[in-house]
Amino acid sequence: RHKTVYSFLKTDLELTGETASVDLAVNDAKGGKLLVEGVAVNAKSGKWSGTFFTDYKVTVKAVPAEGYTFSGWTGATGSGDTITVTPGQASGITANFTKK
Repeated sequence: RHKTVYSFLKTDLELTGETASVDLAVNDAKGGKLLVEGVAVNAKSGKWSGTFFTDYKVTVKAVPAEGYTFSGWTGATGSGDTITVTPGQASGITANFTKK
């Protein structure tokens, strides 16, 4: 079923790339959450991985929990709470949260 969905998306959105992973983590699962393309992902274990087309840039936002602040990214460039990553080139990216 996944192959059918990927095939449909690739054709409908006129994508030419293959699929690859976006691997993300948070340094403290209690410290905040990640939004991938505006959708909260389950990183309660501290890690999350999703599959995207390589010619589609993926937006990731770090949202601190109450009592924490976002202190930056490890493994990615960008100084704000939102970054754009390329599937297949996005691994080892960690959102860092610090307790206030």
